[in-house]
Amino acid sequence: MIAVVFFVFVFGIMESGRLMFAYDIVAKASREGVRYAAVRGDRSGRAASSDDIKSYVANRSLGRLTTSAVDVSWPDGGSPSNAPGKRVQVQTRYTFQTIVPLLPQRLLTFTSTATEIIAR
Repeated sequence: MIAVVFFVFVFGIMESGRLMFAYDIVAKASREGVRYAAVRGDRSGRAASSDDIKSYVANRSLGRLTTSAVDVSWPDGGSPSNAPGKRVQVQTRYTFQTIVPLLPQRLLTFTSTATEIIAR
């Protein structure tokens, strides 16, 4: 009986660690993506498109995100514009699933949004 409680406790700690790691990856990926977009505006000489930003974020997420789980928008309205002074927003989504059979099987969806002003 003590072993069951011990293993539930240990596996609960392991799942909590996995959960925090996954959320950290998702949050950092959105921040890195918005930074990538902010320094690659129209005047930078190598303007980033929405697809470029999505690919960059997916590559930085350690396999957690795909390009379909990343949304890029320019919230200042109008068509996507990389003009300096306008804002760019990157939103990432990831669905986390527990893998330890002793714990309740759950699906948790993490979302992280980052916004930054285009620098150049």
